Amino acid sequence: MAPAGAGRMLGALALLSTLPGTAAEDVLRRRPPTAEQPRIAVVRVLSPPALADTREGVLATFSQVPVAGKELAATTPEDDPLGCQPYPSRSIVSADDQPRVAVVRRGNCSYVLKAQLAQAAGAEGVVVVSDNESLVAMGGESADPKVSIFAVNVQRSVGDQILSQLSSGASGGPVRMSFELYVKGILDFSEALLVLFATSCVATGALVSTSDLRAGSPFAPQQGERIMEIDSKMAVGMCLFGSLALVVFYFLMKYLIYFIIFGFALGSVVNFIEIGSLSLQYFAPSMRGRVLQVGPVAVRTADIAAAVPSIAIGIAWLVMKDGPGPLGWILQDVMGFGFLCWIQRAIRLPNLKVATLLLSVMFFFDIFWVFISPIFFGNSVMVKVATGGGPGQTVPLLFRIPAFGDPFHAERMLGFGDIAIPGLLVSFTRRHDTLSRRRFWEGYFGPAVLGYLVGLCATIASLILMQKAQPALLYLVPGTLGTTLVLGSMRKELSHLWHAVPAAGGAGLQAGLTEIAALVNDEGFCVRLGAAEGFQDRFYCSRFLGTEVIPDSDGRCGPDDGPQCPSCARFQTTRQASAAVAGSFTSGGP
Repeated sequence: MAPAGAGRMLGALALLSTLPGTAAEDVLRRRPPTAEQPRIAVVRVLSPPALADTREGVLATFSQVPVAGKELAATTPEDDPLGCQPYPSRSIVSADDQPRVAVVRRGNCSYVLKAQLAQAAGAEGVVVVSDNESLVAMGGESADPKVSIFAVNVQRSVGDQILSQLSSGASGGPVRMSFELYVKGILDFSEALLVLFATSCVATGALVSTSDLRAGSPFAPQQGERIMEIDSKMAVGMCLFGSLALVVFYFLMKYLIYFIIFGFALGSVVNFIEIGSLSLQYFAPSMRGRVLQVGPVAVRTADIAAAVPSIAIGIAWLVMKDGPGPLGWILQDVMGFGFLCWIQRAIRLPNLKVATLLLSVMFFFDIFWVFISPIFFGNSVMVKVATGGGPGQTVPLLFRIPAFGDPFHAERMLGFGDIAIPGLLVSFTRRHDTLSRRRFWEGYFGPAVLGYLVGLCATIASLILMQKAQPALLYLVPGTLGTTLVLGSMRKELSHLWHAVPAAGGAGLQAGLTEIAALVNDEGFCVRLGAAEGFQDRFYCSRFLGTEVIPDSDGRCGPDDGPQCPSCARFQTTRQASAAVAGSFTSGGP
């Protein structure tokens, strides 16, 4: 089966660009509260078993801090479910003096009065049930001396279950609850794991993207496979398409979410089939035999063998993606990892000039749709798209890692777009280093990966400090593109990167390239790679290096040269062109 078309991957990349770096679902839980932020409470229903659950509540501004883990029996005033009238004398205290918490509905009187009346009746706390699924920080005079108990607001769905159980009498047993203040530490193992996972995905994708430069690699592009190269028009078009897609998703996400979910599952299955088939053909050459020819597509034995587990993975994810177990997020992360690596394999940046344009455009794109869009739409379009969807549905195009030990089972999330976009630049630096015969830290790949890691850490730190969703490219673009530009300028190799010319000097040009055929303009240049360096002794075009080889070329303009590389077609002889440009490389020129 032919590998996925580059056009499909380019469309996927444009779609991924609409996703933010971090979701805002759990922003309020990330740090101990300040005076301006509501205090989150952990509300646990311990019994009866049918109601046992852990939910989120918001403490009132005048509330005391509940005693962590203390078990309280829930009750409600029978004659006044709103809790706005004095309770009968200590009516909510049981005969055995079991500590109680009053559960009342919102309305008719102030929150402070509800707390004062419950306190006067002997309750240790009061739960105010909201009239919808929103949580509010119940107002009142902060640290009111007349209120010495805690007061917490819960969602209507939670309160309705508790009140229904209380009204049913003894059936099912009493309702017992506990409360505590939610405090999240600064250091989070889940966030550290997410940063390392995303960084490893970027680095692995770069290695996969240069598999064509490694002899015998199973993931090298196949004969006839087209590799998409982004140009300036595509870079701007991605921004425009992403903006249009965001607006459409903003208004229609509850309908489109199911198409996105199905598309992600189908795309991942196809990618796994391709990866599995290429691997099987490499390790078991006997599986290369064709079984069926459907037009231009040859279905091989390896394709069929790889399809079975790939389809099983896709179905398993669809069934378990929202389940309580870990399999849902593990499968989604594995599927996303393979998908992102294949994007970097199928799509390339030709030079640093186009890379600078693409990342700069997406830099401002991310900032606008996260920070500025609320001025026009009322809230952040980017955040709503990432966390929106139908009931219980979220956009699957992101990495998910649960916050281990979090009582609310929150998840740390990172959008695929903030991996795919910088990943293209990192892949370009890897290709440039390989052609220049640069080792890890001597080139640009290692610093770019480190810059991505630092930028992602800066994103998490800003999320914690600012308590709002952050556009990750605001930090990732300076970390990757900024690092590459500064390092290239310091090494006096910026012009080489700008035009995608292998660097000279040291372990670079002289060791890796035996001849340079031509360098005319930004269209590309031809290089002759010798067999001693692990390549066939042929001419390669820099724009399609390793994927569009000019077979048996003598460096002269011919029918096979011109269509693949306009620069190569402009020169008649290899050695004359090499002599004309060799001096510029050794002197640091363009």
